Amino acid sequence: MRRERIGRNVLVVSCHPQPTSFTAASLERVLTGLAASGRNVRLHDLYAEAWETAGDISTHSTELAWCDTLVLVYPTWWSGQPGMLADWIVRCWPAAIRRRHITHVVAVTSHGSPKYVNALEGEVGKHLLERWVRWRCARSARVEWIALYDIDTAGDERRRRFLDQVEQRFASRPR
Repeated sequence: MRRERIGRNVLVVSCHPQPTSFTAASLERVLTGLAASGRNVRLHDLYAEAWETAGDISTHSTELAWCDTLVLVYPTWWSGQPGMLADWIVRCWPAAIRRRHITHVVAVTSHGSPKYVNALEGEVGKHLLERWVRWRCARSARVEWIALYDIDTAGDERRRRFLDQVEQRFASRPR
């Protein structure tokens, strides 16, 4: 699969309740890579912002209008995005809104199950991004899926390799 170019203005949205989680480590590597690339980055941590009770839709919508690349960092739970992230997508991106300036959506996620189980379940999370979010972006927008499957049994070395790949993916310079 061809890697799409990450734009210059990147909005990163993270969703995990534990600041010491593997998702937090993935987020750190995304941000490290983006910093090395010289891109403009804005970050929202939905749990840290208490999105469900105090989320500022206006601010998030403004930042969606600013970015050309959206990066979502989250764990896959029950075959899809955490409820808080799904809520963010629905509230900040109502069906009538198109964000035609967004050309790239990247998901960085982990799955407790192996890839074949996710495929048998219908890849719910991936399809939400490809069928709901991508459809509301630029016509040529692409969804990039960066996933660590079977994290429950993945050893330290496999996890480290994944984190290294994540950082390297985001460290490339914009053209």
